[in-house]
Amino acid sequence: MKRKVLRYQLSEMSNQLSENDNFYIRKNDDVNGYPHWHDCFEIELVVEGSCKEIVNENFLPVSVGDIALITPADLHEITDLNGLILYNLMFDTEIVDKEMLSAIVMNDEKIFSCHLEKSDYDYALSILERANNEFQKRKSGYERFISDTINQLLIMMLRHLDMTTSKKNELSVRNAAFYIRTHFRENPTMEKVAKMVALDPAYFSVKFHAAMGITFKKYLNEVKLKCASRKLMMTDEKVSDICYDSGFESISHFHREFKRKYGCSPSKFRENMKTNR
Repeated sequence: MKRKVLRYQLSEMSNQLSENDNFYIRKNDDVNGYPHWHDCFEIELVVEGSCKEIVNENFLPVSVGDIALITPADLHEITDLNGLILYNLMFDTEIVDKEMLSAIVMNDEKIFSCHLEKSDYDYALSILERANNEFQKRKSGYERFISDTINQLLIMMLRHLDMTTSKKNELSVRNAAFYIRTHFRENPTMEKVAKMVALDPAYFSVKFHAAMGITFKKYLNEVKLKCASRKLMMTDEKVSDICYDSGFESISHFHREFKRKYGCSPSKFRENMKTNR
């Protein structure tokens, strides 16, 4: 049996809308479970209960304190309702900061949703309640009030996204550094490592340098030199063998980098270490 799919236009949301309204807000305790989509953006804030939301076939469990942004033409529905009450705030792009909205929409997640900290949730709920009151009474300036409310909610989402992205980048750099320490003999290129951690090479280069305080190339060399110095101290292997086993591709390059780091040749370094034992 073919499922019913509904399409809602902003202009059809309520008979309360005036001709110039480009937003709609309500506190909803009678949620429609049908698959549907809008011709506008929608912010959802869960006030009570929980449910599962399906957005473009992606499942999203939501509960009190969760906030989500649904984009135009996203097919979505709500299932497994458990005492659900939420705020719906529909709007078009004419009344919001478009750059901020774009930054949220263009993130890597298929659905933008996050759980607000209690202080942020309490504030979001309070401004939505006031915005709803403004929408019902329609006193002078209510449009500006609701526009400001939407932008404040978008700021909350963007800050959460920035924090999440920062944590992801930090994890990516840590994973990259670990890979270098365990595969330095293979001379991995920056492009290869960036691809492994799913980052653009130029972006990865900047983030790696910022997190490690050193460029990718220098970090790789430092790991190789550390390996070589340990071998010089602890083994009697030939310097040439240590050079290649540490990932260097030529003796001359190894000697140059080693002297830059330790101020002497590999042979002299070994001699000094034996003398100081």
